[in-house]
Amino acid sequence: PRPVVPTVTGARDTFLVLEDRVVLPRLYEMWETGRIYAPDDAPLDVLASVLAGDKNARLYKRLVFDMQVAQDVTAFNNSTKLDGNFNIWVTPKPGQTPTRMAELVKEEIDKIVKDGITPRELARALNSRRASFLDQIASVLGKSDRLAEYNYFAGTPDYIQQDAARYDRVTAADVQRVAAQYLTKPKVVLTVVPQGKTDMMVTGGTR
Repeated sequence: PRPVVPTVTGARDTFLVLEDRVVLPRLYEMWETGRIYAPDDAPLDVLASVLAGDKNARLYKRLVFDMQVAQDVTAFNNSTKLDGNFNIWVTPKPGQTPTRMAELVKEEIDKIVKDGITPRELARALNSRRASFLDQIASVLGKSDRLAEYNYFAGTPDYIQQDAARYDRVTAADVQRVAAQYLTKPKVVLTVVPQGKTDMMVTGGTR
């Protein structure tokens, strides 16, 4: 029998700092979500693509290209067999702070929560996922990996049609809903800073 993981709840944001042998700091934000193949798993994957899936994604375009305040931006939904988490990572450019990055991330999340995403953003995210999906199963090794993954996570190796279909059902309203449902909850914020620079730590100034 598979164990049931209780829902993770936090009363407030948790802020952590780690000193490391690095030149630039990095911001890590993580929200608890849910297990792989759960109903909200596919919309969360699409949300990650809209935020930072490519160079035209919201966070990447704004922070890296338009404002030129970040070296890189990553967003992904890390769903596993028993539970999952949604992650956003930002490396600020020299002279920029992790706190400023957290503020900009919050602004973009708030826009999606309030106004949703555009049909173009949804289509681009879904097309990108389809292309990646087809590329992964183009080889014999890719097919075998998928069969093993489905067998382990879904309980049957014959899950490819259901996997593909769940993304076809994702709507812009679904993406807006999961942004509001998960990315407004308390989160864990880790700031990795150069040694001796704990003053760069992100604290409770953002949601």
